[in-house]
Amino acid sequence: MIKLGDIALKLEAYRRYIISALGWVVFGMIFGSMICLGNALILFGLKASIGFYTLVFVIFPSFLGGVVLNRFWKYYLFMEKTVKKRWKKGILLFCLPFALFYGLVPLWWKVPPIYFATIWYPSLGAGFLLYWIYTRERTKATLYSGIAILLSVLVLVPLYRAKETFEILMASQLLCAAMMMLVYFGIAIYIFFRAEELCLTKT
Repeated sequence: MIKLGDIALKLEAYRRYIISALGWVVFGMIFGSMICLGNALILFGLKASIGFYTLVFVIFPSFLGGVVLNRFWKYYLFMEKTVKKRWKKGILLFCLPFALFYGLVPLWWKVPPIYFATIWYPSLGAGFLLYWIYTRERTKATLYSGIAILLSVLVLVPLYRAKETFEILMASQLLCAAMMMLVYFGIAIYIFFRAEELCLTKT
């Protein structure tokens, strides 16, 4: 009976890992595709308001990703109330860098257009690190993704020093999207192999 109980626990943990890996893929595809779509509309010459592009870049992908992942958590991830409460507080900490860099920093300093086009990327990395520091999630996926994103931000330094043009703005945002999707893909693969290792360990 103990043996069967250990197997059941491993299967449950394996399922959680696989759903987590799929979640990284889902978010990467949704946000990456919306960024590419928004930039394509700009290159096609669509003149729209900031509100429209905020809807395309932020609101719609966030809503769609939230709906999809909520289905995962509702039917597959049965979390205790204390875990859910801690997770929700972690999400608030995750959003803190975005509020700081998009809301407060532009009020204190005059920032160039490339700042608004790319600051979401380091904000994403900082948000993941804050989330992990508070929740200490077991796979450390948010820790590793935060570190990877913040290290890759160094790639953007030459773009900030270059002469700001329309092409630089478009390329910098697409570069951030590409790096984000690569990090998300790497984290998904990492979690998948963690799940495989879990199944291969002796009970």
